[in-house]
Amino acid sequence: MFKLNILSRCNRVMPKWLSRTVLFLAVTLLLVFAYRWVLPLYRVGVRSQLIMLGDFNSDKRWDQQDRELMKALLANPFQRSAKDCLKADLNSDGRLDAEDAAILEQLVASGDPYEAENKAFDAGIPFPRPRELYRYVSPQDYVNRPLFALPYAAAKQSPLDCLNQPKPPATDSPYARQLAEEIYNEAVRFDLAYHARLPQLTQLEQTYCRGKIEDCNQFYAAGMSYDLLLELIGLVEDAESLTTRGQDEFVSKTLFLRDHLRDLLDSPQYADFKAGRVTAPEILKAIERYLKQDLGLEVTIEKLGPPRDLTQLKNYLGRTQWQYYKSRTRVEPRARLVI
Repeated sequence: MFKLNILSRCNRVMPKWLSRTVLFLAVTLLLVFAYRWVLPLYRVGVRSQLIMLGDFNSDKRWDQQDRELMKALLANPFQRSAKDCLKADLNSDGRLDAEDAAILEQLVASGDPYEAENKAFDAGIPFPRPRELYRYVSPQDYVNRPLFALPYAAAKQSPLDCLNQPKPPATDSPYARQLAEEIYNEAVRFDLAYHARLPQLTQLEQTYCRGKIEDCNQFYAAGMSYDLLLELIGLVEDAESLTTRGQDEFVSKTLFLRDHLRDLLDSPQYADFKAGRVTAPEILKAIERYLKQDLGLEVTIEKLGPPRDLTQLKNYLGRTQWQYYKSRTRVEPRARLVI
């Protein structure tokens, strides 16, 4: 009887509807807390925008100004954004070629893609369907640049043999053709950047560049197309972003160390090491010599401790804190911290 009275009093103090309301509010607060403090605060939204191929000034029409902008872009597409280069690939074949310019000429002449399509069809000229001239592109997506496939006017004056002494691929296969197109694209890109910077290059930079160009020419003469492409990609990166002006001497020294380590990987000594004829300490000794020669560092690599002991839990906590910081911080403060 006593227990029954207590229950009845509790029901009078907190009715069932009120207890349900309190429970609902508690769960809601818990979810809000989890959303606000546990889940990442700044998430990337999926967005896309409609672009019109050949419309470089975004006025939603094809006119004389687009023709002039197209002409300037084709003269040096590597100084323009990837989005502009995507707009210049009107036939969507992954290349910047003469057909792209011809399609834009037809669009500018008529102003109407349907009319231009009919005229091209009557004349037997290639022309895309009008709907193919519009494309949805997400700002978060990586845009692959179309390859430069037009004749290069300064090819004969280039220090690269793959430009001034062109020859067809050794084998006529889709892979060989694609590789040749990639090499041509990177070679033109480097040559444009190289001649633009040549008057301002320091003596150290000129010496470094001549050595890299000679490596490219040796790869080309030996028919090592894949190695040539990799070397050209590195050269382009150096030509467009690397300078020793205003930099500490340590920057150029690290480049020489990088090249020496690459040469070590291609050396007969390293080949013997992979075959089991040379021991690991001998390779480490070679690296130590390069460290002393290029950076002035005297170290014994075999005696160095591990950079991070992955058997210790504390070594994972720093990474966890960094991941949490990235999820809670906008891009600008994080960029200032890193840079």
